[in-house]
Amino acid sequence: MKIPSEDVPQADKLEDVVKIIEGVDRGERTFQDLSRYIRIDSH
Repeated sequence: MKIPSEDVPQADKLEDVVKIIEGVDRGERTFQDLSRYIRIDSH
């Protein structure tokens, strides 16, 4: 799956990049799911 770069927020923190990888490993696949995972996991 390709996502246009303008649809992907820039990672301000390396921790968020790692969380994306963890989210994909846990089965998150869509941009919306990964976005939700980052916010939920960061609290």
